[in-house]
Amino acid sequence: MTLLFILILLFSSSAYIDAQNYEGLAVPEIWEYNRVHHFAPLCQDSTLVCWSFATTSFVESEMMRNGKKTVRLSVFYFVYYRFYEKMQHIFSVNKPEHFSPGDLFNGVFDIVKKYGIVPAAAYEGEKKLNKKYNHNLLYAQLDSLVKHRAFLSEQEALKKTRLILNEHLGSPPDSFLYDGKWYSPHRFRDSVVALPWKEYIFITSFRYAPYYCFTTLNVPDNWKHSKNYYNIPLSLFTKTLQKALNTGYSVLIDADISEPSYKESGRWCIVQSNLSDHIDNYAQERERMFVTGETTDDHLMHLVGIATKNDEEWYLAKDSWPTAWVYPPYGYMYLHRSYIIFKVLAYVVHRSVLLNCDAIFQKHELERDNEFYDVDDRK
Repeated sequence: MTLLFILILLFSSSAYIDAQNYEGLAVPEIWEYNRVHHFAPLCQDSTLVCWSFATTSFVESEMMRNGKKTVRLSVFYFVYYRFYEKMQHIFSVNKPEHFSPGDLFNGVFDIVKKYGIVPAAAYEGEKKLNKKYNHNLLYAQLDSLVKHRAFLSEQEALKKTRLILNEHLGSPPDSFLYDGKWYSPHRFRDSVVALPWKEYIFITSFRYAPYYCFTTLNVPDNWKHSKNYYNIPLSLFTKTLQKALNTGYSVLIDADISEPSYKESGRWCIVQSNLSDHIDNYAQERERMFVTGETTDDHLMHLVGIATKNDEEWYLAKDSWPTAWVYPPYGYMYLHRSYIIFKVLAYVVHRSVLLNCDAIFQKHELERDNEFYDVDDRK
């Protein structure tokens, strides 16, 4: 989830592209996409918290879709408390050996449940150098604390964690003024953001677990071992994502961006393959890439549009990584459908989209970890 960029396979054998030669590739321009409501992209600068940038963007778009008042939400409020919880976990179980800033979208949902939400105006995070975010020293200090934890009690280590986070991110507010009223983060979550948190579903597609069941996404950034990922066949995985964008829903994706097209073009992602055009072949190759480590979860993006050009399907992604800010339109990346097939590990979407695509889902929905989806009722 920290790193970046890729593009992926085209569907007819005549459309395969040389990975070193993209001449003639018909990529839709931004105005050709059918777009959902969203705020303009933000750059994460020298940070490794794409998971919070992307998930916060998704929540903002869901507020717009549900007719709520449009408001920028704080990205770094989630980062502060997720880092604190991760350090707490490290000190309690005495592993791993290093601190990593990577996480997944379920990390933000966890923080929403426990700590609430604040607007960006109430907690922006600290911009240190040239009015840009730079977390290099923050990560180094947290990692050093982890390495020296044997010399500290858990209480002492957590106290030092707070001091480090406060120095680099600022102390998050217990209350704040918004639109002429005072709010706590929990009250703001419940009365202003006011989303149906139980209605969002995490979807994945891998053969290591049974289909139509909730499972764990087996990646290091899933450090809390969340089992709330609904595993479905690849054909349904792509169909549901496509339907979401075509019916006004945005989609939050966890992806691998290590393919050369992202870095070489700085604008779009595609994966080359010589496989015959059959979904079972794609599913097998997707699994192979994941098992061998060719596919990893290194970046989160927010899909906000869909387009078709020359019979090829493309997706418009809000992308916070600096590579997406080299060329205009700044903060966007174009993803080919093949990228969804091979390189998107999981995504978040409103459950109604999957219900419209999959009748089996209704029978299995109660298997989710209800504790995760029950929003904390503290005010």
